[in-house]
Amino acid sequence: MSLSNRTVVISGAGGESGSVLARELAAQGASLALLGRSPQKLESLARSLALPEARVLTRSADLSGPDEAEAAAAAVAGKFGRTDALLHLVGGWTGGKTLLEAAAAELTEMLEQHVWTSFHVVRAFLPRLLANGWGRVMMVSSPFATRPNAKGGPYAVGKAAQEALLMTLSQELRGTVLYLLSEEAGAATAVIIALAELPCLLA
Repeated sequence: MSLSNRTVVISGAGGESGSVLARELAAQGASLALLGRSPQKLESLARSLALPEARVLTRSADLSGPDEAEAAAAAVAGKFGRTDALLHLVGGWTGGKTLLEAAAAELTEMLEQHVWTSFHVVRAFLPRLLANGWGRVMMVSSPFATRPNAKGGPYAVGKAAQEALLMTLSQELRGTVLYLLSEEAGAATAVIIALAELPCLLA
């Protein structure tokens, strides 16, 4: 399968999952926009991909706010002229405390990482996807979004809200097929297949 002439944005590209997916997508011919908080990690990843300069963009961005998310989307448009898919991997984990023990700041952090970054990147990149007439918005979900465990409340709340955001978007956009990817084995393969089948899935 080939992803030639497709531009894929990976937010949270500096993490382990982002690095794995970037390598898989690059091997399939996609052009990549790598977003994250650490410019050093992004540059290291870009060098390891050994892509032509015309096929890769790195940009350090804190996506928890609207301004940097919009600036990142504008930079991608300026470099590649289009965005075909947004793969949003920003997030983190906290746990080990009951709700009585957890600090309010832990919930705030989970909402910022999972919900606010998702909200801002969707608002920044979605108009570019709609301009194509089709596209992909993908986020990583978790079983804890619907089946939370004890001592994991802030994380479960963050993932549940993120999933609700994407499910709402799927109802609002009948012309765009959206995927929720689970944090289970095989997620990387699911991404590659979904992206490669853009034309037939959205015909």
